[in-house]
Formats: sequence, C-alpha cells, structure tokens
Amino acid sequence: MLLQLTTDAITNSWEELSEEIKRALPENERSDAVLNNILNELLLQRASCWISYDSQDNNSINTYLVFSVHYDEFAQNKNLNVLAMVRNNKFVNMQDTVRLYQEGMEALKKYMLANGFKKLTGFVSTDKKRHIKTLAALGFKFQYQIELDMED
Repeated sequence: MLLQLTTDAITNSWEELSEEIKRALPENERSDAVLNNILNELLLQRASCWISYDSQDNNSINTYLVFSVHYDEFAQNKNLNVLAMVRNNKFVNMQDTVRLYQEGMEALKKYMLANGFKKLTGFVSTDKKRHIKTLAALGFKFQYQIELDMED
C-alpha cells in the first residue's frame, strides 16, 4: 500500500526519513543543505513524501519516495517527478515486488488523476541491467538525459 505522509508525520519522523532519502540521492548531493531544502519543500507542500508498506507483512515499510511537481511549460503539462526513491534492505521476491508495485501504482494513479498530473517522471542513476529490466517489465519507458556538472 502507498501512503502520503502529512507535514506533521514528516516533521515527527524527519530524522529517520532524512537518512532514507539521503541513501537515494547522488553522492554529491548528500549534504545537510540539500536535505534541508528537501524538508523545506515538503513542509511547504511543494513536494510530497510517501511510504510503501506491505499489509501482508506486518505493515512493514519497504520503500520511501519523494515527489516534486514539474511543470513542462512547452507541453503545458503538470508532471509528478520522482525526486528520491529508496527501498529498504529487506529482500522482497519478484512476486511480492510486482504486487507491491501494482498496489502502489493504483493509488498513485488515482492521486495523479485527481490532481491533474499528466505523467510520472524520474531520473534513474544505475547501470545495473537487472534494475533497468525490472523497470521495463513494470511498464516504464526510458528516455535519456545528459548531464554535465560544471563543478567537476
């Protein structure tokens, strides 16, 4: 199941949440300043934090997600962008992964439709073929983004 956290829940659990979110960020963005900016956006409700939990496994949390709103000015679309997604270290088999994904996507799609979002977007930083194969099997399409860091 997928649950959007309230600002009170975010504030009360920020110490744990920030550690999980930090794991999902690129190494060069794992700073207190970046985490403070994320917290600020969450508290101003310009970003949202969600947890996925398994109702068949004692309601254990398996994934933390942070979304931001992205306006595509050219296409005039409002998109929901995955800013951070991190799974806990607990092993989940493929059957449970698919079940949890389907439950989460059903809830997320309802939220997106009710709030006028056109697409779910995100940036994947991995070269692991199994991650890409899993995402592709779950229906994600891949387009490529290039990036040049001016500080390197």
